[in-house]
Parts: sequence; C-alpha cells; structure tokens
Amino acid sequence: MTCSWLDRQKDRHGNFWPALQERGSGGPMKNHYHYQLRRQEIHKIIGDQSLKKWWIAEFTGVHKTTLRRWLQGKIQFVRKDHAEQLAQVLQSKLSEIADPVFLSPKTRTESQKSL
Repeated sequence: MTCSWLDRQKDRHGNFWPALQERGSGGPMKNHYHYQLRRQEIHKIIGDQSLKKWWIAEFTGVHKTTLRRWLQGKIQFVRKDHAEQLAQVLQSKLSEIADPVFLSPKTRTESQKSL
C-alpha cells in the first residue's frame, strides 16, 4: 500500500510523520501544551513594575502587536515557550500569569476559525 503526500511527510532525516504538524515544530503534533494567559494579573504586574509593553514584547521575543493581542484577549492561547519567556520577563512564576491548556488538533482548528 502506498501513501500519498497528504497522508505522510518525510522530515529532513527521512522519517515519516503524519501530515498534521504544528508549523515550525519539525515533528509530529504531540501533546503540545499551550497556556491561557491571566490578563488581569499580567496588567497588574505591568502596572506595579511600571513596564513598557514594547519592552516586554522585545524581551519576550514577540512583536509588540502580538503582545497587545494577547493582553486584549484576541489571541486565546499562547505557546508554552512564549508563556515561559513572558513570566521570566515579568519576574513572576508561570503559574501566576497563565493556566496550562491541552489543545488537540481539532480544538486548535476550531479556535482559529472563531477568530
């Protein structure tokens, strides 16, 4: 039985992965955890520390527009690495500013359509 490209893809090492991949992950979509930010807590920390949002965005490694969308709730879920970096920049624990959320491929697709 042969597989079409839609069924499988080869990575750079010649291994086959399911076609459903997270962009840029370089591997199969496994149990990727994302985080839902606690926006009010983040706003409070920003105000208490008198931080500029452009500065936070720069040191978090995202564009200032992306950070603004996170804080406005336009982007519901944040990747784990971004949430961890944001917590580090805000000098707080990850558990204080975000809650972990498991997103299956179906959930991701549905949440993207709602935007």
